[in-house]
Amino acid sequence: MAQKKEKEEISGSNPLIGSKIKLFKMFQSIWRQIKYFFVNPFWLSGAVLILMVFAILINAAIWYLYIKNYRDLIGIVQIGYSSAVLILNILLGNIVFRKEKLISIILLSAGLIIQILFIIFLRFFAMTQAF
Repeated sequence: MAQKKEKEEISGSNPLIGSKIKLFKMFQSIWRQIKYFFVNPFWLSGAVLILMVFAILINAAIWYLYIKNYRDLIGIVQIGYSSAVLILNILLGNIVFRKEKLISIILLSAGLIIQILFIIFLRFFAMTQAF
């Protein structure tokens, strides 16, 4: 009871202190989420690591081909889409991994398949100037 009264006195006497406490708690919560994102069994799973390595290599190949050959023919938005799919699937896979490992692996596999299709059809996009 005394702690509650003390908190009311601190936050009641100066509204800035109360808002600073809320802001501090918010930053603590954000820090815990970021820490959990990196300290997670998701990063230690062999299937996840293999899928991510292949996806990152294919994404690098897509960017390399874009910069070397197709810069004038294809807009950067479509190439950025490839990177966005990779990042989004990694984020979602990490979030879902603790409860549903299979769904996480399916998400990463789908991202890899999208990138493989993108690199296959990159040349056709440039030839037809569909983008």
